[in-house]
Amino acid sequence: MPIEIVNTKFQKIDFPKLMIASDNEGDTIVFMIDEFGKGNGMASNHPSWNYKGELFYSTGDWKIEDFKDYNETLTIKNK
Repeated sequence: MPIEIVNTKFQKIDFPKLMIASDNEGDTIVFMIDEFGKGNGMASNHPSWNYKGELFYSTGDWKIEDFKDYNETLTIKNK
């Protein structure tokens, strides 16, 4: 199921913020705590998360350059 993002009025948002990594296999949303890639996984339909449910909400170091930086208010909803 794809993730739909509805944008509203643009505003500058400093960390922490939601960031999204997407490729042709899926999406991962991370609540990114800082600009160095520290964050918590929030939701994913990417196959790399298969069988990792117990680690899903753990704070970890992410490869931040893979994530799109949203400096706007987001509404994430189910389709």
